[in-house]
Amino acid sequence: MGNGKSISNDERNMVDYNKNHIRKKIESGNPWYTDSQFEWAREESIRRIYDQRFLFFYKIVKREIAEREEITLLDYGCGDGYWSLFFSSFLLCEVTGVDFNPLRLDRCRKIMPNIKFIETDLTKPNAKLGKYDAVFCSQVIEHIEDDIFFLKNIRNYLKEYGVLILGTPNEGSLLHRFRNYITKGETDHVHFYKEKEIRNKIENAGFVIKDIYREIFFPGIDKIYYGLTSTDFGFKILELFAILFPSQCSDYYFDCKMR
Repeated sequence: MGNGKSISNDERNMVDYNKNHIRKKIESGNPWYTDSQFEWAREESIRRIYDQRFLFFYKIVKREIAEREEITLLDYGCGDGYWSLFFSSFLLCEVTGVDFNPLRLDRCRKIMPNIKFIETDLTKPNAKLGKYDAVFCSQVIEHIEDDIFFLKNIRNYLKEYGVLILGTPNEGSLLHRFRNYITKGETDHVHFYKEKEIRNKIENAGFVIKDIYREIFFPGIDKIYYGLTSTDFGFKILELFAILFPSQCSDYYFDCKMR
């Protein structure tokens, strides 16, 4: 897969299995594979969360543009392309988006015909992708079994001194584990990180963490969480509690540099 080695039958069968698995999820209407991420981002309970993420990403990319004048960015696990559109439109990055979900990539190409979108297996190297000034990877790594290899592979797509913006839920926290125990909801996450664990993995993969955005406090019950995020006052309460209890924040975003 771009590393100069031939693909074994077992590896080829695994790629085929993954594609068949994704196709079946799409055909069954599984919302994790089919729901519109643009509609999700516009919901009143989500809009403020994304606005604050925007500010964190904006700060990182503006810093990089100041150093490099222009930025090429790989949106690694781009989904419907919500953040691809943000980076290309608001920050004028030259964006390439990759994902494993053909339905979402078709949506991307219709909305953003000026951006290159590529279907690829995110768990394997792809030398054809080239190298970029920045890789953006949001809410993907918790789905990947071999997360250390995944992070090391991302380094292959970065130029010297490149930046990685990595986001993942704080699902190892006490209140997240309480929620998951009570609801026993369906998930295809295979990792439930605490901050120390994901920090160690990022650093062991050869990155230096420059900054961390600890998102709003997660109270352990989705109904309360989304009720509070739906109002300015409730959102400010959750921001305050995240400062007081950072280990119980909802998500992490890491600003990482190549060593």
